[in-house]
Amino acid sequence: MQNYTKKLLLNSFTSYLLLTTPTILFAENEQISSTPVETQGAKLIGVVTHSDGENTQQELIQTQSTTTEATTLPSNVNSVPTETKSSESITSQEINTNQISATDFDYQAAKAEASKLDIKFIFDKKIESLYTQNPMHFWNSTNDINAFKTQLSLMALSGISSQYQEWLMTLSNDSLPDSVKELVLTDAMIGYLHFTQNAPKQGDKWLYKNNSYNLMAADESTLLSWINSIKSNQQTKFINDLNPQNAQFEKMFQQLQTLINAPKVEWPTIEISKSLKPNTPTTQGDNIAFVLNYYGMLDLPVFVNAEEQDNSETAEIDNVVALDNTAGVYNQKLINGIKYFQQSYGLESDGVIGPRTAEWLNVTPEHKISLLALNMQRLRLIPANVETGIMVNIPDYSLRFFKEGEIILDSKVIVGSPARKTPIMSNSINRVVINPPWSVPTRLAKEDIAPKGIKDPHYFVRNGYSLVELSNGQPISVDDILWENVSADSFPFAIRQSPGSGNSLGRYKFDMPNDQAIYLHDTPNHNLFKKDIRAISSGCIRVNKSTELANLLLNVENWDSDKIAGTVKKGNTTPVNLANRVPVELYYMTAWIDDVGTTQFRTDIYQYDKISKNGINIIPIAEKIL
Repeated sequence: MQNYTKKLLLNSFTSYLLLTTPTILFAENEQISSTPVETQGAKLIGVVTHSDGENTQQELIQTQSTTTEATTLPSNVNSVPTETKSSESITSQEINTNQISATDFDYQAAKAEASKLDIKFIFDKKIESLYTQNPMHFWNSTNDINAFKTQLSLMALSGISSQYQEWLMTLSNDSLPDSVKELVLTDAMIGYLHFTQNAPKQGDKWLYKNNSYNLMAADESTLLSWINSIKSNQQTKFINDLNPQNAQFEKMFQQLQTLINAPKVEWPTIEISKSLKPNTPTTQGDNIAFVLNYYGMLDLPVFVNAEEQDNSETAEIDNVVALDNTAGVYNQKLINGIKYFQQSYGLESDGVIGPRTAEWLNVTPEHKISLLALNMQRLRLIPANVETGIMVNIPDYSLRFFKEGEIILDSKVIVGSPARKTPIMSNSINRVVINPPWSVPTRLAKEDIAPKGIKDPHYFVRNGYSLVELSNGQPISVDDILWENVSADSFPFAIRQSPGSGNSLGRYKFDMPNDQAIYLHDTPNHNLFKKDIRAISSGCIRVNKSTELANLLLNVENWDSDKIAGTVKKGNTTPVNLANRVPVELYYMTAWIDDVGTTQFRTDIYQYDKISKNGINIIPIAEKIL
């Protein structure tokens, strides 16, 4: 693609001459006459003869002119006015778009033209097959083209694959002949259809990796649906339906448009060597104010944490108190704005500018455009509408339980560390275990628990662990083991933890059958939920409001809260199967629009967003389309 782009630039004058040669396309039942016709104040191109087998009607096709002298036909023939046909004015654009013959596209000629420009196609054989079977224009409607270029722009901005950027750069070249643009659009559509068709099931491999995915052609059934939409004049709808069918998509698209169309500014770098605390001297005040002002957060009412909010009149009065704006100091006005800023990034709204807050302050609007575009594609992996089920957004450390489309539980969660990531998956809870024992996973046993136990065997006893020999399945006392002969790498014992208040799973385990041993559970240490960054587990999801979750799941099984609490108190392990499994989605979104219309971003704990930076360079082209 790059070679042909350079060639086009070098030969722009030649291409311009080609484009200024008039080309008029006519419907199957129309003929053009070369018979000279005198006209007043215009230059005649020709006469179109319409025939339906019984009636014949002629129409002049001409250009306006202020003199009777010969004039050069403008390159945009679509702007040429025509005589009226019946009661409606038919422009040559409409003739070109709506009345064109099904056999009017010369694929071989277009391919030859592309070859001259050194343009190569990803799906060359598939393109040839499509046009051989359907010798017609696929891309006549401006609406169709614009709708598809919008989606190509979003793909290019996401950074998922550099090929989408190549396609977009190609199409942005005004000197490219229309016939070649047609082939480029078709090439892109073949690849894009494969992506949209397979993203729901394979997107976890494409949207959460730092390497471009391998482009493939859509299957024949999908291509046939596309071709049929063209033949039935429904291509715009077909293209629009390729967008993620999630209410978040339109909200995110509007925010992306706002950012991409905003005035371009030189983004400051905020340098914080150590955490900047309130009311301390700083040389970064102007830069901080610039960022807050850009996002409309500099002159907001006094920030109040959600936990502190009430509906009293006093709270409303406090919100309009003037804030200190002392120069050279990290003053109250800046602190207040930073609290709002932190709230939009899932950070503790304490007004302290630490490393994570500083990192987000330095993220440019351009990078946020690409982050939004990437997360818009991730919408393809999650349900468009959740009636009943549990949604866990990993980087947001949040769980929401939906019932009949309404949120009935909202809880903080703890997820896997970067070294032991919580996987993206769709699953379902089939059982709740009250007072669960814990069989320690092999990796966790070898890496975390065994080294501590080998160093101090009674560590196992103090934490309620028992050991079972892997060779025979028999329990063994820590006092009967020759620890000098045991290594963590070849640890010969399974480690189990008895139920109880100190059990690592807490009082509840929510089973989800899967081959990765991932499930939701309680925890004995709820203080950890006070942290804003909670990627610290070994992969499973710890639920802060686990008791509430257990009650909601078990109430439908005729277990009321008293019965559940009584079972917990007894301490016996009690599994309760669910008659109806509850769907669970473990997903990964680092950008979205919240319920009040605020754009939310989250720290990319697993480094899945790196590919988004690849989309920043295409913004100058994409902004002309979006």
